[in-house]
Amino acid sequence: MARVSLPGSDSDRVLLNAYQKESTLAGNTSMRPAPPLQIAPCASTNHEADDVPSLVLCEGLRMVTEWLWIPRPKPGANFKLYCFAHAGAGASAFARWMTAAPDTIEVAAIQLPGRESRLSEEPVRRFAPAAQAIAKAIHFDNRPFMLFGHSAGGRLAIHVASLLDETRYRPLHVFISSSPATSTHRAPIHHLDDTEFIAKLGAHYGPIPEPILRDPDVWPLFARALRADFEALETDVLVPRPLGIPLTIIAVRNDPVVKVTELAGWQNWSALQVHNVIVEGDHFSYRTDPRPYLDVIETRFDRASRTR
Repeated sequence: MARVSLPGSDSDRVLLNAYQKESTLAGNTSMRPAPPLQIAPCASTNHEADDVPSLVLCEGLRMVTEWLWIPRPKPGANFKLYCFAHAGAGASAFARWMTAAPDTIEVAAIQLPGRESRLSEEPVRRFAPAAQAIAKAIHFDNRPFMLFGHSAGGRLAIHVASLLDETRYRPLHVFISSSPATSTHRAPIHHLDDTEFIAKLGAHYGPIPEPILRDPDVWPLFARALRADFEALETDVLVPRPLGIPLTIIAVRNDPVVKVTELAGWQNWSALQVHNVIVEGDHFSYRTDPRPYLDVIETRFDRASRTR
């Protein structure tokens, strides 16, 4: 779901500074149905066949730099962990994961349009086109990998997993954290006017900090990404199907936002065993204390490695 309070962590200041420094918005773009997944980039007919490898490399670099934030590359890591943040957040939500992760894990945080380094871009308002692009970016690295999605990020992660399940390059495991199995458990709010939107957010997720609400430059940028993510979540129509990928569903003991009972439906998303674990913290503590989550992820990777 959405993180609407911004405590004074370094990653929060990065987010707020990005909103404060950038004020130019990209023009609106119409939403189009996502095309079928095509992993190989298409080469222009104006280029000779010998140029195709360089075109593929160029396309791969573009996809990776746009969609993935990897401030601490680890070429020697055993596997890569692609991380999807809560609604309205940017990749810097995983800033502490970069230093907390052991050398065996390279953390790659997903950077969606309309925030932080992509602030000038129009946000996507449906999960499908974002999942298409992310799946392509993931395919440019041939190492074993897993997915971790928190709250609304869990829904986007399962979209990506569903696409990759149809290829030979599927994740070893998918971790879904504090994310309801269905997006229809609450009335939609993305279309409400600012007054109602802010009130609903405050009631369910906590108050938005006053500095954001009072700043006429910051609030429109913050709200734009947040509304887009809620629209994607509230209009999501992806039907559960049993993927050939194991899942671990993570509940947080003191989570006031997502109840444990809301996680039960994830059982329908895997043909393999679905694991359920509980970690200490609250709905947003994954940002400030990633160690409990990384412990779960490392344990599953060790077990997966022994069975491969």
